[in-house]
Amino acid sequence: MAVKVAAKMETETSTFCYDRAYKLQSCFSAKRPVVDLSKVNADFINCPCEKPQPRSVKVKTLIKGDANTYEPPFIILHRCGHSGSCKLDTEKCSASKKKPLRLEIKMVQGDEVKIIQVKVTNHTECSCLSENTPIK
Repeated sequence: MAVKVAAKMETETSTFCYDRAYKLQSCFSAKRPVVDLSKVNADFINCPCEKPQPRSVKVKTLIKGDANTYEPPFIILHRCGHSGSCKLDTEKCSASKKKPLRLEIKMVQGDEVKIIQVKVTNHTECSCLSENTPIK
């Protein structure tokens, strides 16, 4: 008779058991939560793909192939990705309107500090587009 070794991880809502093969088994406890689907649906409806959300973007990712230091190291840009819900599984929240911007940023090269302009794009409007739609 083989003895199954399992490690348990307790959470507020359930207990998960991991066997030796690291397969996740659901071992729901008596505290199993009841999900109110009307609230889940309301959250979905209240989070439509319309308005871009502010995201922190690392300046070095905007300036390719550069080892300099920038101040500020991060800037806030508005992005559509993961900012709202689409009704179809084959769609994603994508930018339907964009606005080009030029930002002034300090670039530090050794002891020298320069003010440079960086071209970026801010998303201004979002809509649900097919995942196969090429990004413009």
